[in-house]
Amino acid sequence: MTSIVEPNDKKRKFASSTFDVAEQFSHISKVNLKKFDLAVICTPAHTHLDLMHLCTQKALPFMVEKPLAVTKAGILELIDEVRAKKLVAHVGYVRRATDQLQTLRAQIQNGKIGDLKLAYLNSSQEFPKYRPDFQKTYYAKSEMGGGAILDAASHIFDLLIWIMGIPAEVSCMYDRLVLQGTETEDTCLINIRFASGAMANVTINQFQKPNTNRYEFIGTKGNLVLDHSNLMFFDSDGPDATEAKNFM
Repeated sequence: MTSIVEPNDKKRKFASSTFDVAEQFSHISKVNLKKFDLAVICTPAHTHLDLMHLCTQKALPFMVEKPLAVTKAGILELIDEVRAKKLVAHVGYVRRATDQLQTLRAQIQNGKIGDLKLAYLNSSQEFPKYRPDFQKTYYAKSEMGGGAILDAASHIFDLLIWIMGIPAEVSCMYDRLVLQGTETEDTCLINIRFASGAMANVTINQFQKPNTNRYEFIGTKGNLVLDHSNLMFFDSDGPDATEAKNFM
């Protein structure tokens, strides 16, 4: 059975009437965490650290929404606590779990494109079309984990670390170019050099009309391109992919 903690009375009542909720609480201090099997922390990012500490203190496994936090302060200590208690703890970055990215990573690891040297990633869309309430949510404030970098690009960072390893250098330009009613950036251009020497360029804007999600990984023997669900392999200068599979 599932229980919820929600300080907003209207939201708590709506959730309780919509879903099969065993118990409802207005504040985390009213909950006996020791009687639960798992916590899912889906609150604004600036509150994550305190809630994760509460879980670790009670030895309660948890999944926390991304990003993990909005600053590095206290994160290493939290990780030490999780490891000391051998807790199951995950962050809600889900792209690693898709079949197409599992396949792409496996092919890179198996040497299909040779030595991976470069990656271009563009994840851009008309964000207000998909989240028309964005000005009234956490997205509007950077301290709550909003904006193109923490809310959108952090998915890409997690993906790149999974595929390319630990970053060694990062540079970034960012700004709010179009979207109004927020304190956050809607555009970021990010360059990353990894410990291996490979480099990546990440481009995100949240106002363009086309919904673009294209990743290209470039090696010494060929390129792997993932365009939404379509994974393509190129190993010549011809216009057509040598291999292609759509995972939709």
